[in-house]
Amino acid sequence: MFTAVAVAQLIDAGKVQLGDPIGVQVKGLTPEAAVVTIRQLLTHSSGLGNFFSPENLPAIEKARTASDLLPLVAADKPSFAPGSRFQYSNTGFLLLGILVERISGRAMPEFSTCTSSVPRG
Repeated sequence: MFTAVAVAQLIDAGKVQLGDPIGVQVKGLTPEAAVVTIRQLLTHSSGLGNFFSPENLPAIEKARTASDLLPLVAADKPSFAPGSRFQYSNTGFLLLGILVERISGRAMPEFSTCTSSVPRG
């Protein structure tokens, strides 16, 4: 929920739009994942999966920001055409967290505790 609210704040501030592809702000994704839109990530219709797995646990435990986890999902590709169906996606929300960090210049934990997180203008 915090990630979705943070993205909504960025949209409200005019920093991003629902139709923007995630690859505009988050570099290093596969071409198939880079074209997934913010809307598709928010609605779990991106086709991306779940980066939470036992083999990723050491990296998850070491991470201090969402961006620290990008290497875990950078090679992912959607398992179905984005926008064609619903499938819960932790990977999608990780990418949204990275988006928030890239645009705001703050790590997600810091961003979510600020009262005025998104600068206008």
